Amino acid sequence: ESSRGNLDENKLIGSMTRDAVEVVENGFMNIMTCARCIGQLTAILCFQVFAPLAFEQKHMAVAYLPLVCFPFFFLVFMTLTRSRSYHFENMQQTKKNDLAERASRTVRCYRLIAAYNQRPSFVEWYERLIEAYNTASVAESQVQVNNLYFSPWLTAAFMCIYTYLAASDMMEASDLSLGMFITNLMAVEAVGSAYGKLHETLLAMQGTSGSLQRIVTLLNLPIEEKDRAAISRRNRDAMMRLKTELQQQVRDEQEGVLVDLLPIKVENAHFVYTTVDQQSLSRKSSSTRVLELSGQIDIEQGTMVSLVGPPSGGKSVLLKIMGGAILPSAGDFFIAPHLRVIYVASEPMFSHGSLLHNLVFGLPDRDPNGNPDRVKKICRMLGLGHDVNEHIDSNDVLPWEVTLTHMQRQLVNIARALIANPEVLCLHKPTQTFNEKEAQRVTRVLESYVKGKGLVQPRDTFHLRRPRTCIITSSSHYTVTESTKTFCVSSDDGMKLIDTESVDWELLA
Repeated sequence: ESSRGNLDENKLIGSMTRDAVEVVENGFMNIMTCARCIGQLTAILCFQVFAPLAFEQKHMAVAYLPLVCFPFFFLVFMTLTRSRSYHFENMQQTKKNDLAERASRTVRCYRLIAAYNQRPSFVEWYERLIEAYNTASVAESQVQVNNLYFSPWLTAAFMCIYTYLAASDMMEASDLSLGMFITNLMAVEAVGSAYGKLHETLLAMQGTSGSLQRIVTLLNLPIEEKDRAAISRRNRDAMMRLKTELQQQVRDEQEGVLVDLLPIKVENAHFVYTTVDQQSLSRKSSSTRVLELSGQIDIEQGTMVSLVGPPSGGKSVLLKIMGGAILPSAGDFFIAPHLRVIYVASEPMFSHGSLLHNLVFGLPDRDPNGNPDRVKKICRMLGLGHDVNEHIDSNDVLPWEVTLTHMQRQLVNIARALIANPEVLCLHKPTQTFNEKEAQRVTRVLESYVKGKGLVQPRDTFHLRRPRTCIITSSSHYTVTESTKTFCVSSDDGMKLIDTESVDWELLA
């Protein structure tokens, strides 16, 4: 969760579409170019050694000088310029990421910007960002050009040195012929050209260090798989202990359903979690918070339970823990590992695809629960009208965030979870945006889901299905009265079972 909180989607996209390509093209693929340059230098060295012997000419030490000295000068130069080159390359990429990030967030929040007439200020803001990016790009290009000039200048210097020394030797009646002099001069130029290409290639490979670092950073972000595996093993061990205890309490003929009697338990919970500001216009920010809840919650399978409490008391975080959206850092938390749990946030989300694709999103392909007739029946039970059924039949791919009304989006959000048919369903304030009539309708559907062990299921398989449990952070008094149990969750008093009569409007906030 901390990794997701600090991860910017534009950096992730940039690493996948830009950095990975750059590392392959300018890094890995350039290994062959380096091998070719080294092969050319080896051939030149062989020529310098064997040509004087073949033509009975004098060996000149100065002819070998470029082959020996070029690597030393290149190594020194690249060592001295590496930090500077990386600094400007990283600055240019940072400004590019900032520009892409701000553009993404502006598009996401455009309605807010337009409604408050903030477009002129955002235009000025973008002009400053573009200017900063252009300045960084110019500086990075200047560094690259300066780096590339080193090899031609060094080649020219060695050619001058060879010309002066070899010409002086020839004028003193040396055995060096004019043809060998010119040949060696061309060899020096070829050495410079090969080393220049090698230098250019190494600079390109060195330029991928920033991209490689960003990819390695993303690949090594902390993940929660080990923590989830540890919790799963802990729950599996706890399940075996609880089954042993239950075997002593139930009759022999009930042993086949022992796993259906295992409760969902939370006791003395300690949570460290990360909150993320996804709607920030400037930059996504995250913060770490600590929540400690004393007391205990025991929830039997096959019941509907409401969580209430004062604002910011921890009930939504507790629901996320139960739904597996975030992980507890300490405390006793148990949910049977064989149970499928789905957490439903209060903000609807849609995948790119048809409305039917979104409604059966939680099901594997060709699952009987994804039958369109069953999907439409559940939608009608929730009060979704004929227009939604037409969208289901049409398979049109539309922007559902704006195509559907606010109430329809909320109902589709709930319908998707009910269609997925999990054993445990955790919903965050599912009736908050509805009027009393609609809230009662949704509550009755959730009751039917619990009592019928799923919705629109064959009656002859009722005894074979697992119990269905529904846990809700309630904002409706009617939902509380229809719940099997109601727990009050607050940072001051912890977690405790309360009577329905003691629930006031403050606890439903």
